Amino acid sequence: MLGALPSTSLTLIPPALRALHAAHPTLSVRVVEAHNDELISMVRTNQIEFALATVLEPAADLAFHPLLADSWFAVFPRGHELADRQELHWRDLVPYDLILLSQGSSARAQFELAVQAEGASPAASSRYDVTHMTTAAGLVRQGLGITLLPRLALPELNLKGLLSKPLDDATARRTIGLLHRQDRSLSPAAQAFAAQLGKAAVQIERKLPPMRAPARGAGKPRKSVAPRTSALRTG
Repeated sequence: MLGALPSTSLTLIPPALRALHAAHPTLSVRVVEAHNDELISMVRTNQIEFALATVLEPAADLAFHPLLADSWFAVFPRGHELADRQELHWRDLVPYDLILLSQGSSARAQFELAVQAEGASPAASSRYDVTHMTTAAGLVRQGLGITLLPRLALPELNLKGLLSKPLDDATARRTIGLLHRQDRSLSPAAQAFAAQLGKAAVQIERKLPPMRAPARGAGKPRKSVAPRTSALRTG
C-alpha cells in the first residue's frame, strides 16, 4: 500500500501506475491519498509501506529518497494587483484573504512557519480552510481570495481565468520523494512501483512551470528543512 500527497496523485501516480501495469499486469496496488502529516504518521505506524511525501524536519526513523523539486505558487484572478509584482514573497500574501489548504498539509505548515518567522500572525490572513486544491481554485475563481498551490499540481488543475506566480522565498521550496521507515526494506512490489515513480518524475519535471531562483536574502531556509536521505533499501 502506498500513501500519496494529493499533488502527486494528480501527476506522478497515474503514469507510474500505467507503466507498472504494463510491466506487471497481475500486480495490485492500493493508493491512499492524504496530507503530509498524516502520511508520515501512517508510515511510522506501518499502515502504509511507503509514501510520496515531503519532509520538513529531520527524522532519524525515516528514510527519504528525493524524486523532484517543487515550490509554491500564488494563484489569483486575472487583473489582481499581485500580477504586477516583479517579485512575490510570503509576506506579500498576508494582507489578502487567503484560501489555505487545511492543517496537516505541507502548504499550511510552510506558510505558517514563514509568516511567523517574519512576526506576523498566520491566522489573521486565513479566510477559508479547504481540503482539496480544486476547491481552493474554485473559490479563487469566485473572487473570494487568493490561494497557494504546488507547482507539481498546476498543469492538472483547472485554472481557467486565473494566474499563478511563484514565490521567490527559499522557504517556499520543498522536495517530493519516497518516504519509508528506516528499519524496513521495501517489498519487491514496492521496489517496482518506486522505479516507475522515478521515471515518471523525470518526465513530469520537464513539463512543470519554471521555479525562479530565490531572491537574495529572501527567506533563507532553516537547517531543519533539508530531509534526511539514504540509499533505497531493498529486501
